[in-house]
Amino acid sequence: MGTYDNNIVGLTTKEVKKSRELYGKNSLTKKKKKGFLKRFFESFGDPIIKILLIALGINTIFLFNNSDWFESIGIAVAIFLATFIATLSEYGNESAFEKLQEEASRIKCLAKRFEGIVQIPVEEIVVGDIVLLQSGDKVPADGVIIEGQLDVDQSSLNGESKETKKFVRKELKSSKLDFLNPTLVFSGTVVCAGEALMRVTEIGDKTFYGHIASELQEETRETPLRVRLDNLAKSISKFGYIAAGITVLAYLYNSILLDNRFDVALILKTLATPKLVIAHLLKAATLAVTVIVMAVPEGLPMMITVVLSANMKRMLKDNVFVRKLVGIETAGSLNILFTDKTGTLTCGKLNVTNFVSGAGNVSDRNDVKFKNTKLANVLHDAIYYNSGASIDGSIAIGGNATDRATLEFISGFSDLSLKDGIQKKNTIPFSSEKKFMATTVDGKWNATFIKGAPEIILPYCTKCYSEGGELIPFTSQAKLQCILKEFSKKAIRVIAVAVSDSEITVGESFSNLKLVGILGIRDEIRPEVTLGIQEVQAAGIQTVMITGDSKATATAIASEVGLIKRPSDITISSDELASLTDKEVGDMLPNLKVVARALPSDKSRLVRIAQDLGLVVRNDRRWSE
Repeated sequence: MGTYDNNIVGLTTKEVKKSRELYGKNSLTKKKKKGFLKRFFESFGDPIIKILLIALGINTIFLFNNSDWFESIGIAVAIFLATFIATLSEYGNESAFEKLQEEASRIKCLAKRFEGIVQIPVEEIVVGDIVLLQSGDKVPADGVIIEGQLDVDQSSLNGESKETKKFVRKELKSSKLDFLNPTLVFSGTVVCAGEALMRVTEIGDKTFYGHIASELQEETRETPLRVRLDNLAKSISKFGYIAAGITVLAYLYNSILLDNRFDVALILKTLATPKLVIAHLLKAATLAVTVIVMAVPEGLPMMITVVLSANMKRMLKDNVFVRKLVGIETAGSLNILFTDKTGTLTCGKLNVTNFVSGAGNVSDRNDVKFKNTKLANVLHDAIYYNSGASIDGSIAIGGNATDRATLEFISGFSDLSLKDGIQKKNTIPFSSEKKFMATTVDGKWNATFIKGAPEIILPYCTKCYSEGGELIPFTSQAKLQCILKEFSKKAIRVIAVAVSDSEITVGESFSNLKLVGILGIRDEIRPEVTLGIQEVQAAGIQTVMITGDSKATATAIASEVGLIKRPSDITISSDELASLTDKEVGDMLPNLKVVARALPSDKSRLVRIAQDLGLVVRNDRRWSE
């Protein structure tokens, strides 16, 4: 842990107690869980089950004197199995969700209180607390950076894979919705690099993450399966009751009129005999119940429940939780799919995809032709000794995402061994203002390794390394600029690597740099995504990508995976979306393909608009049931 300003004093025990009384605990309010019995009895609200219950009741009453109880027992067993299996499956998965949430609540964090640094559960954090954040920590609440600097992964909130710099900048105003504000950190995001002190401003339900969680707990509308079953139940009821009525009339017509040969005297005599009338009515009712029972498919609810429950178990084996059985059927009724980019369409991790030599030759990651040359040694050392991350086997840890991606790339040069006697002398860490990182080493290497934005480094390069590792004049800057433009169209970020013979200090300009090469880095598209999108589109399901990335990056990815194909396909930013009315958004929805710089509230709004248009929606692994 770094050394921080001793003038920053944490809350006293009394202040902590007062803050907790005013703002509550740092936990999300959960709706009271329904017990197993309550869920079991609620499952009898299924429309088909209701008809079966009515049929069972009538059958039991009117066939009381009938020794053949198999029909009644069969209906009762079908009702019990259908309701019990559905309740058991959903209750078990709800319990699994709660277990995951309980494990998350046990996470502890470091807080600076009046008595010193203490480790406490995240639920005990209060408004006004000073939290110490380090690499790997999950931010426990919303707050403001008051000292230090961080690289934060905010993809859990805005879907953007690029890490965001967070540091102190007092002149900026705070805004809960501004993810780009460098002073603000948000609950649920992850610290990738750096250390800082954060003063807590919002906790629990009041955090941005809390607002999202509250939306997820809202009651959802009827599913397509429930709507279809309800319509089926109405149709069965209508058909059964009409048929039963016709049967009753037909029986009474036959037993009172036809059997009496339309003789008025005999008919009146029959009607005047209560015992005969009651016997005929009971017989008619028996026939009516028989018709109704035969019209109801007793096995349908049980069959649906068993099939959906089996599918739920199969998905559970693939680590996919389904909280409600009907959610599985909902997938087959989709009209529109809202999907995130980071970790869904892409792998969720940056990787080096290309290497461009100083001469302008582009190599694929898996086809690095210079691997066994002097250039490979130079590139290896220029990255290894000039990085905020470290390598453990072939896995990079610490640092920011770019550092980890470049380190894992050179770890593929397995035939290269580290040079003994190389020592780091001085390091200028990367910052968003400088846009480069530099490290001076001595020993067998007496040089300064530099990596950063090409526009900062390339203008000062006078020489470059060839693929064979020889120094040649750097004359291909124009060619490199064209390559960089093509990379930009494919949403590939670039970082230039160079070497200087002299030490570089903060504020000093570069001169006579030797370009090692340019690395293309990207969160690569999952191999199965393009085919998956084609299959979804072939099924008639519209797919819309919602991401926190810039419009240019989002458009490039969407075009590559096949979301954008026609000139009429629409890409829109969050700001543009906010300026439109719900009706205008609804009108453009059929052609909407990408929403860039999106906020979680944009997703909720689009889901609501789509549902209002009668569409069945899936959003970010969350079904609309």
